[in-house]
Amino acid sequence: MNRKNIISSAVGAITIAFLAFGQDVIAEPKLISAKMLSELQIDIVYSAAAEAVSLQSTTISAEIEARVVDIRAQTADEVPADSTLVHLDCRDYELQLKQAQAEANAARAQLKLAQQRLNRTITLIDRKHVSQRRIQGGPD
Repeated sequence: MNRKNIISSAVGAITIAFLAFGQDVIAEPKLISAKMLSELQIDIVYSAAAEAVSLQSTTISAEIEARVVDIRAQTADEVPADSTLVHLDCRDYELQLKQAQAEANAARAQLKLAQQRLNRTITLIDRKHVSQRRIQGGPD
């Protein structure tokens, strides 16, 4: 800082002091110091409650209706692809699946039995052990 600026700052400070304190400044000398404005820098910090919201929104859904047992990922967690995020209690679904599988097995068994009866009937017809009327549902 050059000498001219220092003198100018000092005169400015004295003028401000004179205006602020009136004639008392002249009657009682007071020490005045001058500092660069950059030395008087005051950092102003503001704070407020906030919530970070992702611009990328992902919706997850289950293909079945079930109760959530365990959540294995939290908001803002980075998770690898194909990882399990939520564990579901799907006992009702599993019971329905087992019931459907049992019904399918029963239908397969009935189909197999019907095929065996058909094959047996065809064999009896070929050997002429049964009449054509009986095959068509009539009496012998």
